[in-house]
Amino acid sequence: MNGVADGNNRIISVCIVAVLAVSFAGVMGYASMNALTAVAMLLGGVSLWLHRRPGAAATAAQICADGMALIGALALGERALGQPLRMSLVTAADLVLCGVALLALSRRARHTTVQTLIVPVGSTTLLSLASQMYSVSALERVAQFEAMSLASTIALALLSTGILFATPDAGLVAALRGRGLAGRLARRIIPAVFLVPLVVGWLRLWAERIGLYTPEFGIALFSVVTIVVLVLVIWWNVNSLAALEAAQQTNNLEIRRQRDALQRQAELIDSSNDAIIVADSNRVIMSWNGGAQKLYGWTEQEASGKVLHELLQTTCPTSIAAITDELRRNKHWEGEMVQTCRNGQTVTVDSRQVLLPDTAASPGGMLEINRDITDRKRLEGQLFQSQKLESLGRLAGGVAHDFNNILAVVIGYSEMVLEELPKGDPFCEPIGEISKAGQRATALTRQLLLFSHRQMDSPVNLVLSDAVRNLEKMLRRVIREDIEMILLVDDDRTIVHADPGYIEQVLLNLVINSRDAMPDGGRLVIETSHTIVTEQYVDSHFDVMPGEYALLTVSDTGCGMTLEVKERIFEPFFTTKEQGKGTGLGLATVYGIVKQSGGSIFVYSEVGHGTTFKIFLPAVKGAVEKREAAPVKRDLTGTETIMLVEDEDALRKLISEGLRRNGYTVIVNANGREALDVCRSYEGQIDLLLSDVVMPEMNGPDLAAAFKTIRPGVPILLMYGYTDRGPKDITGRIISKPFTLSDLMSEIRSLLE
Repeated sequence: MNGVADGNNRIISVCIVAVLAVSFAGVMGYASMNALTAVAMLLGGVSLWLHRRPGAAATAAQICADGMALIGALALGERALGQPLRMSLVTAADLVLCGVALLALSRRARHTTVQTLIVPVGSTTLLSLASQMYSVSALERVAQFEAMSLASTIALALLSTGILFATPDAGLVAALRGRGLAGRLARRIIPAVFLVPLVVGWLRLWAERIGLYTPEFGIALFSVVTIVVLVLVIWWNVNSLAALEAAQQTNNLEIRRQRDALQRQAELIDSSNDAIIVADSNRVIMSWNGGAQKLYGWTEQEASGKVLHELLQTTCPTSIAAITDELRRNKHWEGEMVQTCRNGQTVTVDSRQVLLPDTAASPGGMLEINRDITDRKRLEGQLFQSQKLESLGRLAGGVAHDFNNILAVVIGYSEMVLEELPKGDPFCEPIGEISKAGQRATALTRQLLLFSHRQMDSPVNLVLSDAVRNLEKMLRRVIREDIEMILLVDDDRTIVHADPGYIEQVLLNLVINSRDAMPDGGRLVIETSHTIVTEQYVDSHFDVMPGEYALLTVSDTGCGMTLEVKERIFEPFFTTKEQGKGTGLGLATVYGIVKQSGGSIFVYSEVGHGTTFKIFLPAVKGAVEKREAAPVKRDLTGTETIMLVEDEDALRKLISEGLRRNGYTVIVNANGREALDVCRSYEGQIDLLLSDVVMPEMNGPDLAAAFKTIRPGVPILLMYGYTDRGPKDITGRIISKPFTLSDLMSEIRSLLE
């Protein structure tokens, strides 16, 4: 369209220059034009030249137009007064019409009004030009038509043409300016319609005058030639239009293909699970796909026009202003944000933002693609928590192992001294207190080993609902009267493989925790059920596998926990209770027992709305088992030969002295390799191997396996305090550290007998 406008301006400029040139020639007497007519033409050309200029130039254009119209009107007045005209009647009328048209043009009148005034001028100049070309004097008498001079005819034709092209939005000029097929046809056919009859008619008259043929033949020839030429012009245009139409169809197909591709892309964008948002430079939302609606809850109509970070209440480590600055510098930004949805819930998103540059089609802005990673962040948090607890477990297990050896020495020597002291000795009471302190410390180390899932257990197949039901009376004695305890046990009789004593400890710790969370009373619900964990549940809960489980749920209506507390409740020695009212090992013990039993534990809590613990224990097939009865007391002395292997000096010395006190022959070794060498070289009988599990160079289980090949059939007793290898990997009977000497002697006699 800009090219067409430039063409209009060139035509107008040519017309102005030509009008001014012809008018000036008339004023100077070089053209057949009345001087008054020439002055009017000069005024008209100047008015056309100035009509688009602002300010004083526009006023000057109107004055020139008024002057042109006034000259024409004066000439017409002479005719009305019967005075001889200084110009033809038609020229005077055309000057008035052109002056009024220029006045309307300079005052921004409607283009149709201007063209209506100019059409008669164009028609009379065309008729005058035809009479000049054909030299037909009869035309001068039609309706008292008085011929204009050739110079006046040309000047008026040029001026009317310039005025027409100064009104490009209406009539013939609008048709000529059209960019479509109609515009092309108009630009090709209209000039032919004007020129062909005019030129062919002139040629016919010229040929008649020189006697080439008669007037009748000339008329026939004129008609035929005009028709043939116009047909050829139309034919040429038709072929051109056919080619244009074919090209247009090709373009339409390409446009349709591109439109379909764009529509498919738009559908893909709209169906994406990612939120794809386009905003302007001020982050005002302009486009909002279906993924954004699904994630945040607002429709595109509701979100459009809102400021993005204000609508979503966006928070992130980097401020929005800093993100905008980085976008301007690097053209992109990536990071995590926390945003609020329409329902008030918050989501964590992985945000990628790209700067959109300014174009001719649209202003710049930004494209933001947000992916919901809330579940992933929750799983990462669960994984981190699990890894942290595992690390704490390894630390606690290592500490407990070393501490157990020390406690075994303390308890053993205390027991030995008490046996030697006579009753009533003043040292009996302090030594007894030392022994009791050792026993209390032993309980703590066992809890630490339970947390690290390295404590010895005796699992059996049991029905979880029966185990819980059997503990009901004990649990009711633990809680207060202002707490209502509701027991809901299922009838599916789901079997799990666990230590009954550990199940009791888990329930007891959870009930005590709920009791302390309800100082003003409340409701405690203990429930067992059979459940199936699906892949969908696993997707949002780390550390549990699909399958069948027995589910133990303990819920209370207590004070609940904050997120910070909930993340630390299973850590050993972490407690929210007052000093002296809790060791911080209760829930850590629960966590360790559940893990050691192959299960998973999850906690759900909200401040003021209570807490729920869910424990998933894998369901097993098989018959229900009963734990063996405790062994009866027996004589602890003996005369057999025992090989002792212990790397801890103090504990090795204590055990060897205790064994000799009870009549045994003891072969003492500090490590496994030394013991194997002695085992091969010793010629006498060895009746029992007593070895620690964790030792340098060779551990207890490896020593036991090698010992059995050298001395088959000899019983083996392993002392277990802590190991990375589970009890299922250990061959032989096991006694858990720390132990009393009497417990050790009882276990030895049981094996030997």
